[in-house]
Amino acid sequence: MYYEIRRYQARPGFREEWVRYMEAVVIPFQVSLGMDVTASFVDTQDENGYVWIRRFGDEARSEALYAAVYEHDRWKSEIGPVVHGLLIPEKTVVTRVAPTPASPLQRPGSAWLLRPPHSTVQRQRNPMSTRILRTSAPASSVTRAAAGALIAAVHVAAARIGFTAAVAVTDQGGHLKAFDRAGDAPFLTAEVALDKAWTAAAFLLPTHTWNDYLADSRVAPLAGHPRLTAVAGGYPIIADVRCIGGLGISGGSYEQDQQAAEEALAALGFELPGQLPNHRSAGPPTTAVDRPDQRPTVSRGV
Repeated sequence: MYYEIRRYQARPGFREEWVRYMEAVVIPFQVSLGMDVTASFVDTQDENGYVWIRRFGDEARSEALYAAVYEHDRWKSEIGPVVHGLLIPEKTVVTRVAPTPASPLQRPGSAWLLRPPHSTVQRQRNPMSTRILRTSAPASSVTRAAAGALIAAVHVAAARIGFTAAVAVTDQGGHLKAFDRAGDAPFLTAEVALDKAWTAAAFLLPTHTWNDYLADSRVAPLAGHPRLTAVAGGYPIIADVRCIGGLGISGGSYEQDQQAAEEALAALGFELPGQLPNHRSAGPPTTAVDRPDQRPTVSRGV
């Protein structure tokens, strides 16, 4: 019998979100497949450090459990990408240790609870969507965990398509929630990505649709707004038929930016405009955004 001590480094400022996702999703999933998780810790001397421990009877059991967990479709398509969005994978350190003969760990007690008592998260159809990730934030705003996962998904999509990007995620009020720029992406892409996210969140419209709207003389004056960006690559982030933020991408052609945004949103289970029930995209809202006490929302219809 031996123990596996896994030390992780959360992305700066994301440890709290990581712990919540770990205890609500990752550990219950692994335990349900037979993994024996014995402990979970935060590092009191490193604000982004996290440690957890698993127990294995022997090498054969370890190999079987590794395959069951990491080759599982749910891990590869849903949980794994979120993990990579919250952690810095290259800083992971794994150590195997065996308890000494007199150690109490030679006589292990109870295993990890499959559902921690404090967890209020229920398994959803797609656990990568904000229906799980937003547990530590108001339902009207994208969480930092979801924002980080979106950024990671965009970089994956951009690499597959063939470009590098700057990626910005705002909350539903257009305020920056998370940002990342690939090292070889032009520095101007940072500002463009943020303005795309802001534009998308402001009117609940993909940014590429603005070219048609600005052709209308009644809307054209908005083209003079310093932040309005009528270039593809910006999308509202919509969950449960409500806007919870904006996503902006810059670095590729307008087709590449738009494709990467759509792939990332779809991968995380967010709805895309045009896929919403009774969603109307006839033009930019007017009355709703003119009233300071009212946020624009997408109506389900009756």
